[in-house]
Amino acid sequence: LGDVYKRQVYNNDAVGDNNCTAGGLMAYGMETVSVVNSLFYGNEERCGASVRVGNTENYTVNHSLIENGFIVQDAENNTGLVQNSIFLDKKFGQWGPTKPSKLTIQNNLINGGVHLDFEIDRYGAGNLVGASTAFVDEANRDYQLTSSSVLIGAGIASSDVLDIKGTTRPNPAGSKPDIGPYENALDKPDLIFAPYFATETSPCLLYTSPSPRDRTR
Repeated sequence: LGDVYKRQVYNNDAVGDNNCTAGGLMAYGMETVSVVNSLFYGNEERCGASVRVGNTENYTVNHSLIENGFIVQDAENNTGLVQNSIFLDKKFGQWGPTKPSKLTIQNNLINGGVHLDFEIDRYGAGNLVGASTAFVDEANRDYQLTSSSVLIGAGIASSDVLDIKGTTRPNPAGSKPDIGPYENALDKPDLIFAPYFATETSPCLLYTSPSPRDRTR
């Protein structure tokens, strides 16, 4: 069992000599991995990802932000849920086949492109590919949402009812949650200032089976 909850993982080099390790998170050969309300940024990516989940029976990514690539690896017969999360800069992709019946991808912002066996709509609805982010101060790693962010109210309800700062989610009550680890006070964006730009196109965590290992730097 590996749970990553309310963690900020940043500026880490990839561990080991393998060309396809990752600086943010590697989880392989696990029974369960859950990444919730967490931020991964500035971590070294190798082979296209700074966060990699492979051959894990059940895995979840919810209300998190991942920069520099996310890859699901050797997961054809595993069950995955990726929702309410933000993927920046590098691709959201796979190594080895995936099945839409086993992997649900819904209500995410994906700004680095997609590399999957099928069109992303086969895996789930509500994904924003190439939308503007409208963070408070992305240059200084403040990923809270401004009032103009299209991510406000764009999420889907889940069992995660507190954001990374402990704010009740959704906020306000009765609305839809926001995409990402931070919940804004609005139920929907101020659309006067929220254009949608569509396009076509810290610790280091290492988990391995049978015993998770948390490397902190």
